[in-house]
Amino acid sequence: MTGRSVNPYTKRPIPTPTLDDGPQPLPNKTSYAPYVSTHHSTDYISYEFRVPKWFCSAHEFKTYFTTTILPPTIVEQLSLHETHPRTFVTSVVLFVLVILLYLRQRIFLRSRIKLYHAPKTANIKYTDGKTGRQETVELMELVREWCPKLTKGVFSPTWWLAGGHEQTLFAAAYGGVGGDLVTYEREMLHLPDGGNIALDWCPGPSKKPFANDQTPCIVICHGLTGGSHELYVQDLVDVVTREKGYRAVVCNFRGCAKTELTSMHLYSAGYTDDLDYALTHILKHIPNAPLFGVGFSLGANVMLKYVGECGEGCRLTGAASVANPFDLLASSHALHRTVLGRYLYSWTLAQSLIRMFKRHMHHFKASEKFNIPSILSVRSIIEFDNAVTRRAFNYRSVHEYYRRGSSAQHVPDVAIPTLLLSALDDPIASREAIPYWEVQGNPNVILATTKGGGHLGWFEGMWPRRRWAASVVGEFATVVVEAGLSLP
Repeated sequence: MTGRSVNPYTKRPIPTPTLDDGPQPLPNKTSYAPYVSTHHSTDYISYEFRVPKWFCSAHEFKTYFTTTILPPTIVEQLSLHETHPRTFVTSVVLFVLVILLYLRQRIFLRSRIKLYHAPKTANIKYTDGKTGRQETVELMELVREWCPKLTKGVFSPTWWLAGGHEQTLFAAAYGGVGGDLVTYEREMLHLPDGGNIALDWCPGPSKKPFANDQTPCIVICHGLTGGSHELYVQDLVDVVTREKGYRAVVCNFRGCAKTELTSMHLYSAGYTDDLDYALTHILKHIPNAPLFGVGFSLGANVMLKYVGECGEGCRLTGAASVANPFDLLASSHALHRTVLGRYLYSWTLAQSLIRMFKRHMHHFKASEKFNIPSILSVRSIIEFDNAVTRRAFNYRSVHEYYRRGSSAQHVPDVAIPTLLLSALDDPIASREAIPYWEVQGNPNVILATTKGGGHLGWFEGMWPRRRWAASVVGEFATVVVEAGLSLP
């Protein structure tokens, strides 16, 4: 044995440095591999790392940024010299990320509204306010002139709600914390079969009496398990009552909006008798007022189906359908095709239906049609419709209910000016179900699609307070109603 040290790992002798050797240089390459230091007489491996040239410490980054990029006045006003380097770097990274998301929204997500309609739309009669003469103009020409948000504007979603899922989920969350925008007066309407629905008026008869009133009235149908309290409904009510000076009435479906179910009869996407009865009752109050119908989601399917069923005899002046599923079977297939659709949206909708069913379960316990335990255990909306809805309305299968209850098949029969508004990224009312061909074959219908918006979303602005769709529908309703009012 010699006096030289032996490396315990490699079992090789460690060379003894001489005075002439000097410090050994690092390997001439960017490497993170360990190397053996030959200028220290130690028995262990020394690990050293070469730092890439592009890397700098947080302190160096802060120094460079505050002395080279930022003006001295800003550095002094914000006291950036006192900021911890890591906090400074984190703040810069977050700021750059926000700017990139904002630019992405402004450059790539802004989209013009695409309109689909027949080559020649229906003729609309109106009285020219300047000349006093009665004129006839095509529906599309009237819309181009008086609906700038629809024909000349763009939809630019909130930069942090860029996608359809974000818009949809925020709409669901925001609906519970947004507060009340309008005040209603409720009227209970008792139906011939023993059921009842609630009519929420704004303004109500105490503020605006019904007698001899000719103020236009917007009749609204809400979405699944919703009601007049939903913020997408309140947004529209606020637009048409406060900005346009109209009256609005929300037809709450059976068992919705804190109303008690008084019979076994329910509501569904294809049942229009309750809406017909409500319109008859509304016209008893205000027989001289023009009525304009608006439906959202499931209510949009009910409204459009009713308008198509009535044809030339429809008592509405015009209508708008917002976020309509159109073809219930196609929309159901598209919804359950994706993981989010099956396990998030469908499950959530089913749970809301179960909660409503539990409140009125005592009406169904004596019936042999319904299996209560199986109803309470459903995990998707199609399972609920198979267990409850199709049985309540005597359909032989859930698919028969979806086919016969769809509003798309009634689009060719629509005989009043009607706007259909859909978002192409709607995860619930799929774009696959939009009836493009039926629209282009009916001169009374205009279809407007947006690239974004989600389901009942359409939030825009830095902090979304009102949906873009509310102003668009309000614009269209005003054009149609005012054209009719101008006639002698």
